[in-house]
Amino acid sequence: MPNRIPNTITDQQWNALGRRAQKANPDVLSDKATRRRLDSLKQRGKADQS
Repeated sequence: MPNRIPNTITDQQWNALGRRAQKANPDVLSDKATRRRLDSLKQRGKADQS
């Protein structure tokens, strides 16, 4: 039976995965996320008025 390699990822892969996850789902309370939500609310308000 050949030697089995454990199903793990390297630290480099783990860091890359963390960066991609942060880009996909940034912190909900960050300034950028808050600004995006407020802009979205304004846009919806304008759409409702027209």
